[in-house]
Amino acid sequence: IMGATRPELFAAYAQGIPFLRSLFPDYGRAVVSYADATFSTARRVPVFRAVGVWRMDASREERINELVADVRRMSPSDRPGFMHIFVLNWFCDLPMLGEILQRLGPDYVCVRPDHLAQLYAEDMERQEISLRLPTVVACIEGWPLELGIRGAVQNVSGRAHDVKLRVLGGLDQAGVEPRQARLEPGEEVKVFVTGRPAGEVLTFEAEGDFGTRRAEAALRRIPVAQVLAGLPTEGRLVPAAYLEAEVMAHLSGTLHHDPDASGGQLWLARTGADRPAHVVFGPYQTLPAGRYLALFRLKRMGDGTGAVALLDACVGGGSPQTGRREVMAEELPEGQWRWAPLLFEHPGGPYETRVQWSGAADLAVDAIAVWLFEPL
Repeated sequence: IMGATRPELFAAYAQGIPFLRSLFPDYGRAVVSYADATFSTARRVPVFRAVGVWRMDASREERINELVADVRRMSPSDRPGFMHIFVLNWFCDLPMLGEILQRLGPDYVCVRPDHLAQLYAEDMERQEISLRLPTVVACIEGWPLELGIRGAVQNVSGRAHDVKLRVLGGLDQAGVEPRQARLEPGEEVKVFVTGRPAGEVLTFEAEGDFGTRRAEAALRRIPVAQVLAGLPTEGRLVPAAYLEAEVMAHLSGTLHHDPDASGGQLWLARTGADRPAHVVFGPYQTLPAGRYLALFRLKRMGDGTGAVALLDACVGGGSPQTGRREVMAEELPEGQWRWAPLLFEHPGGPYETRVQWSGAADLAVDAIAVWLFEPL
């Protein structure tokens, strides 16, 4: 099922193939967090999505360094973690893999695919209940929009459980639907959490005869003063993705470290050094049909005038275009971060959000936040 991204398709394969022990669907990384990369589907079959990607124009040393960085960045804070490193034989050989494992150190162990599935299943049996929330939830401070967060609770044990669900912190006027559920072995229930941001971390808890299990999502707060014109004024924002520019695809530009960037890194396009092109694009993940809001975090790094970037959204592969916005150098104060909003109508399926750089001024791209926009 190379290239599959829809959860219902993973579940259909797991239900339809009785002897299936695990799924490895990706041809290179198409996710941005561990929570999106490793999870259980129907019949408690684990799905291992790739956590690494290979650049065609990279040197051998760059490929080693980038894969090591990818693995570390995608590793979960709670251990153990279980990850699939996609290896492309055009760009990799056994000595390179040995060097990658040596640089990762003793905390990382290479195992066979069937053993990875077995170890994950054993860990899930110990946990009994698995909670899933987005790793990062972006929210706009000082703007009258309610936040709605989609999560999931799954019974990953071999016996039924009654589960009570609640928000412990991070949201005012918090609501959870459902508040309780009875889950048979392997059963998953979708959870919808609503409220207004009131902290740095959203903490969600499940309680039952198994004890308590908690999941956290970092609340990435966006000051409304940093957002360019174009925000909707009422409705609900349901986080769909938080995309770090450095882990997306690029046709130009280079990686730079910056403590003010959301992940400590950014993607920079420089006049005279880089060619005008799509400097950030992707992620080719699946979104349901609907109206979406994307905010692009940008910073002009030098002098320039006129159009510095064309921001757009499109169906995965480039066509049709579902929304576009031109950003002028004059809208971006030099050396200061700004978020540029873009509303787009997505027909459903894989999508892209893209930054096409004109070359008019040095431009840093940090992240793209995407929400489903629901009028109230």
